[in-house]
Amino acid sequence: MVGVGEAMVLLEADDLAGAGRFDVSVAGAELNVCTAVARLGLRAAFASRVGADPFGTRVLRDAAERAVETGLVSTDPGRPTGVFFKEIRPDGERRVHYHRAGSAASAMDVADAAACVLAPSTMCG
Repeated sequence: MVGVGEAMVLLEADDLAGAGRFDVSVAGAELNVCTAVARLGLRAAFASRVGADPFGTRVLRDAAERAVETGLVSTDPGRPTGVFFKEIRPDGERRVHYHRAGSAASAMDVADAAACVLAPSTMCG
């Protein structure tokens, strides 16, 4: 199966305004579905775009560590990888702040879709 979408780097803290350190992870619904499929022992590929930046490197590394194939992820040297911040307040309320306008994945187009359609069947078994 192929999941198409945007994975972003998530920076999380209890108090974004005062945090000295953040927990860092990779998040994105489509990548999470691919991860679940891979954990079931099936082949999964993620299709997206990431920036030619450290966050893009992190997304690709994280996906590979999840046993998700990344051959359909392209690197866009002109756009950044999306980032978002999550704050978990003492009362349990979560606030999320996205910084993804103009991200590499936001520029996915027909050529990206065609790559998914034309991917060899060996890509996802």
